[in-house]
Amino acid sequence: MSYELRIGLRYLYRGSGSRRVALSALISIVVAALGGAIFWGSGSSSGWGVIILALGMISTPFFTLLYFLSVFTP
Repeated sequence: MSYELRIGLRYLYRGSGSRRVALSALISIVVAALGGAIFWGSGSSSGWGVIILALGMISTPFFTLLYFLSVFTP
C-alpha cells in the first residue's frame, strides 16, 4: 500500500475530529467577536481591540482547518 493511499484512508476513516480542537475554534470565534466589540465600541480607536480581533481572526481558520484536515489521531 502506497504512502499517499494510506494517508487518504486515514482522512476518510478517522472518525470525528478532536473535541479540543473544536473547542479551540469556538473560543477563537468568541475572541474575534470580543476584539471586534472592543474595536467598534471604542469608536475604532482601540489598539488592543485590533490586536485581539486579529488574533481571533487568525486562530479561527487555523483551528477550523486543523479540525477538518488533521490526520493526527488522539
